[in-house]
Amino acid sequence: MIENEQKAYVTGGVFREIVPGRRLVFAWGAVDGWPALDPARLEDSPLVTLDFVADAGVTEMSLRVDFPEHFTDEDVKGWLDLGILHGWSFTLDRLAPYLAQPR
Repeated sequence: MIENEQKAYVTGGVFREIVPGRRLVFAWGAVDGWPALDPARLEDSPLVTLDFVADAGVTEMSLRVDFPEHFTDEDVKGWLDLGILHGWSFTLDRLAPYLAQPR
């Protein structure tokens, strides 16, 4: 992830569920990246779910981020204050032109 010339970091995830054409679910993070992810403790990472619904040649995608049960309201607020909503929106906005290209 490259935010600007001064701030770049590794991010990613470990897939937990793949339903071709319908759903992707992954533990969000990266080893030695952000958010920190421990492959031995995936349940401690935020869980991202992407659902896809095709209708009349258009596919709608919904994204949900679920935080681990041990996260307090303050933990979640801290993540929101870091700008994850803006970050996900920015990332998806950059993906849209690629997806709009004819195949």
